[in-house]
Amino acid sequence: MKQLSFRAKSRNLLLLAVIAGLTGNLLASCTKVEDAVSLAGTQPDSEQLTGLPAISFRAVNSTSEVVHLLLPEGGNFTSVKLQARASRPQELSQSLLVQSDESLVEAYNAQYKAQCTLLPAPFYTLENGGVIDIPSGKKESDEKLLRIYATNPLGNVLEAGTYVLPLKASNGETIYIALDIQAPFSGRPELYTGDDCFTVFYLNTSQYDPRLVLDYVTSKMDPIYGWTNAIGNIVNFTSLRLDYDASSQAPVLKLSPDMRYLLDHYDQYFRPVKETGRKLCLCIETGSKKLGFCNMNDQQIDSFVAQVMQVVNQYGFDGINLWDKNCSYGEEGAPIDTQSYPKLIKELRKALGNYKLLTLTDYEEPTEYFWDVEATGGIVVGELLDYAWSGYYNTIEPVQVIDPWHPNNPGVSQLHVRKPIAGLSSARYGCVMTTRRNPMDYDVLSEWSSGGYVLNNISVTYDIETYLQGKYEGTMTANELLPYLCPGSFFMFNPWYLSGRTSSGYNAWMKDW
Repeated sequence: MKQLSFRAKSRNLLLLAVIAGLTGNLLASCTKVEDAVSLAGTQPDSEQLTGLPAISFRAVNSTSEVVHLLLPEGGNFTSVKLQARASRPQELSQSLLVQSDESLVEAYNAQYKAQCTLLPAPFYTLENGGVIDIPSGKKESDEKLLRIYATNPLGNVLEAGTYVLPLKASNGETIYIALDIQAPFSGRPELYTGDDCFTVFYLNTSQYDPRLVLDYVTSKMDPIYGWTNAIGNIVNFTSLRLDYDASSQAPVLKLSPDMRYLLDHYDQYFRPVKETGRKLCLCIETGSKKLGFCNMNDQQIDSFVAQVMQVVNQYGFDGINLWDKNCSYGEEGAPIDTQSYPKLIKELRKALGNYKLLTLTDYEEPTEYFWDVEATGGIVVGELLDYAWSGYYNTIEPVQVIDPWHPNNPGVSQLHVRKPIAGLSSARYGCVMTTRRNPMDYDVLSEWSSGGYVLNNISVTYDIETYLQGKYEGTMTANELLPYLCPGSFFMFNPWYLSGRTSSGYNAWMKDW
């Protein structure tokens, strides 16, 4: 898949200052994610000189002056919401006129080291003719749609390539719409959705482009029902974590700088993965020693759930994965409250509804009592979850089989014994999590598998990666476990990036921002 030849670099110094001052915790005090950066659009100097409210022009879902979009050649269309904002309520209505400015294309290419051409007029429309009105008594306009077409209403198809649409408002501010029209990629297999193979991936956004997922392919070697397909039914993206504001004692959903960048460029990095049918989920971990999922009060839970839903709803993610990695409960923070985590799960389930995923990584003390409904305050945790899986992936230990239903059977780990989560079917619990760096004890895996103890066909891989030269070169691949999780079938791993992504297959999809 072709990648954009340029990268957005925000020139808005005030926005950077706001972000730095809040140390990435903007979501905690906003009703909308985009409201957290609204200060970047005000112009106090102008207001002081004229006495009139300063007007700013912005794209609703972006904190940058560049909005990146990606569409397949011959595809349909996508939309960008535009808005004008004033630094204070208007006494009289005001309007901005937004128009394309071809003279800015050359400046854009020089600034961002790009080779874009002007997006032709037949392939975009501006709602209301580009006029954006702020009514009297209001601080902001209604959102106006800019629609970008890969195939316009007359049936004309935009040729594959990179384009830019400089939109200059009558207040002098400019937003650049950077569009990549991608030529069809032939030969990439479709996502496998059969019952005999269900794969879950984690991807670390501080290291990799999310589109690495697209290159994970496997083949089932069967004389009658063989196939070659893409895998990765659920993809959990890190890094997001629960943080703690000591001054207000409030929980804060903290997004890493890499995750913020990727969200600002969602169409470029996440949308191609989503369009394959994979479920894209955000993995939220604990990080503060003061606050974790197991010691939040009701008010903190409500606040945190609201922050999580801001991100889920704004960007259209398919769900949430929770992973409390045991933040020193009872040491520096409060001891474990066995009703706190179940309450968080209950409130997230309510907020997510029945059409988005809520999954749990079962790990150490934070979840070890989930079998005990009395301890969880009557909350049957498993009834609220779509899936759960083991979180043991220590690269020093061989791969551990965590089977709560058969704890004493051959091959099942005696280092990490678990009980079944109340209300959770064994068909929805992944017993094995692995990384490419785990030592493998094939005898143990074979003993467990051949004994008929396999509960389902769920395989979980933590931090998928491309081929890297070094200590782990040539070690196990992401789905080397599939033959053990699907007895009677033989799977062969085919890393798709070895057949065209790079000459050697190494370092494909490493982050480029």
